[in-house]
Parts: sequence; structure tokens; C-alpha cells
Amino acid sequence: MATDVQEIVDVMAEVVSDGGTALARRAPQALAPAQAIEAELVPRLEANSTYAPLWQAFQASPETSRPILVGVVQVLVQNDPALGRKLDDLLDAYRQAIASNTTTTINTGGGAYVGGSVTAGGDFVGRDSVRITGDGNVVGSGNTVSVNKSGGGKNS
Repeated sequence: MATDVQEIVDVMAEVVSDGGTALARRAPQALAPAQAIEAELVPRLEANSTYAPLWQAFQASPETSRPILVGVVQVLVQNDPALGRKLDDLLDAYRQAIASNTTTTINTGGGAYVGGSVTAGGDFVGRDSVRITGDGNVVGSGNTVSVNKSGGGKNS
């Protein structure tokens, strides 16, 4: 399995940009594997005199420094296959946490929501139900009606 270095760096950017705050709100279970990815890489980056300034630039501006860090992480993974396997495992855990946290917010404004299939038959009332029967009904706010009925069903 080839390590997806681009995605690894993307995950690190999520943590670095705001300390993981947005990720913790969006998918709390994904924060731990994301931080573990960072914990695997940061000591290696900081220990290398060539990589340390690149890591500092990434911390200062993840968006603009992302391509450079992708190259650096690619070199680290190529030189240490065990690191690549560890990052793969952590990335899988991150992906699973993101996938398990998928939620849908539905605002019906007080109406009904059916999340599955609906089978026809019978009444389904989504909110208010008003049934008007008989003669001379008026629906609406402030409406009045006068109905005079004479015999034989004719109105006069």
C-alpha cells in the first residue's frame, strides 16, 4: 500500500492551522489519529536541519507551504518503510473516524421528516392537520361567513 502523503499533509494542516479546534468540532474522534500523525512526523522534521525550517514555514502558513512538506514527507516515508506503514494505519483510523462522524442536520421548520422510505396508505400529517366538512366553511384569519339555506338544497 502506497502511503498517501498528500492526505497525510492535509491532515497535518488541519491540526496545525488552529490546533485541531475545527477538526475537534467537526469530527471529535478524528482528532486523536490526526495528532498521532503529527506526533510521528514532527520529531523527524525538527531533528533534520534541512527539514526543520520547512516545518516551521508550514506551521506559519500551511496552505502555501503544503507542497514543500509533501515532498519532505515523501522522502521520509521512502527512507523509512516502517514510518509509511505507521502513517497508513493512522490515516486509516482518521478516515474511519471522519466517516463514522457523518451527520445530517435537517431543519424542517416544525414539519415532518422521514429519513427512510414511505409506504402509501392512510393519512400522513407532516405538521398541522385541518379538516373542513359541511357547507359554508371559511378558512383563514378574520374571515366570516353568513349562510342562509332554504329547503331543497338551494341557497337564497
